[in-house]
Amino acid sequence: MNPRLLALACSPSPSPSPSCSPPSPLASRDPPRKDAEPMPTGYTSKIATGEMTSLRHFILTCARGMGALVHMRDEPSDAILPLRLEPDTSYHDDEIARAPKRGWPNCRP
Repeated sequence: MNPRLLALACSPSPSPSPSCSPPSPLASRDPPRKDAEPMPTGYTSKIATGEMTSLRHFILTCARGMGALVHMRDEPSDAILPLRLEPDTSYHDDEIARAPKRGWPNCRP
């Protein structure tokens, strides 16, 4: 947004606005249509069609896609879940070991 317009929007006025941020360009000024159908996401579309009825399956699908099990997103949905999640720190361990060679003498593994 133009800085001048933002300054005008944030200037004191008789009726102060609750926040001093520009309005979202995606904000609709029209009320939602009553006959409009909800648009499902990739995660909820199977629920809308009735293919997925288990809450457990839905939660695991979301966890694989964007949560704690994201490292398993490419594995089959019936893959065995780990009992304990261990972080993979090998990349960071290698970078810390190489740091002194790069001129960072205070970094020691």
